[in-house]
Amino acid sequence: YEDITKLMLFDAVPYGNICVMENYSNLLWRMAELSDLEQAFTLANILRNVYHNHPLNRMITCSYANILFNLSCKQELPEVKSTVEELGRLSIENGENGNIQTIYACVLSNLSMRNNQELAEIEAMVEELRRLAAENIGNEDILTAYTKGLVHLSCNQELPELKATVGELRRLFAENEGNGDIQRRYAKGLYNLSVKQELPEAKSTLEELRRLAVENERNGDILTRYAEGLYSLSLKQELPEAKSTLEELSRLVGENEGNRDVLIAYANGLVSLSCKQELAEQKSAVEELRSLAAENEGNGEIQTAYAYGLHNLSNNQELLERKVTVGELRSLAAENEGNGDIQKAYAWGLYNLSNNQELLERKATVEEMRSLAAENEGNEDVQTAYVWGLYNLSNNQELLERKAT
Repeated sequence: YEDITKLMLFDAVPYGNICVMENYSNLLWRMAELSDLEQAFTLANILRNVYHNHPLNRMITCSYANILFNLSCKQELPEVKSTVEELGRLSIENGENGNIQTIYACVLSNLSMRNNQELAEIEAMVEELRRLAAENIGNEDILTAYTKGLVHLSCNQELPELKATVGELRRLFAENEGNGDIQRRYAKGLYNLSVKQELPEAKSTLEELRRLAVENERNGDILTRYAEGLYSLSLKQELPEAKSTLEELSRLVGENEGNRDVLIAYANGLVSLSCKQELAEQKSAVEELRSLAAENEGNGEIQTAYAYGLHNLSNNQELLERKVTVGELRSLAAENEGNGDIQKAYAWGLYNLSNNQELLERKATVEEMRSLAAENEGNEDVQTAYVWGLYNLSNNQELLERKAT
């Protein structure tokens, strides 16, 4: 790598031999894949000069487009935009070259995923992808890039615009029956839509997503979107309907034992259900979460769901039962020290416990919260729970102790 790079940087290349120049251009962009940003930028500048000396050579042009793609993957947002503009110019100058159009589309799709962009910027990129797809009918790579862009756009839109984006995904899905990539992205778009809709519309969207999952039962990604959509739906429903939704999620878990994402959606659904239940039913939901946690010890998201269920349960219990529940949270937190969400659930469980205690016990609980807060300095939720614990403690203290609190 070092020897080849030195040769390239010192321009030890016979520029008059076009066959050598084609191989050299190919080598430059392949080497850029292996290079850090600074080196890749240097290699891209060399290849830019080669391209300008041979602008009509198809292989060199493709190599130049590829090195711009490599460069865009390594650059931060402000710099990558100029690279994309350069690729855009290259695309216009080589309108008949499908490889160039594909590379440009892939870069636009990747760029649309970047954080910290204005919605208008993402819309402009997706509109450019739409143009490329319309001008390159039959190019599945460009079509795939366009559908990716639509999905990324749908993650950032408000409901009216989101409906139009999902409508476009629906059209592409209908026109490209059998294309698994488009099916998956259509499912993702439907899921994004259902999250932002009110309950009646969300139900209709979930029904469409259910049919899609049934028709593509071997496509795990679509099934996952349906399960996640059901969980999202359960958050909006009253208890009787939420129970029915959880039954559907339970059925999916039984029929898809190896699908981790479906299991997580079910566990999160149980948590949301426990928020709405009375104590007796809540205990049953948390018991189900306990079983899931025991069967999936290495799954941090299932453990987190169980912790949240325990916290919800501790909201409604009498003191003796609440102590047992918080003791379970304590054990879970000790077993998952690096899981900030479980530490948060434990902290708020301690807060719930402190609400029901007499002064001496409350002091001990708040001291435990103090230790937990010291161990989790960067966890704002744990710090906040500790503050509320201190506030509770101050309600029952005499003046001198209250000042210290």
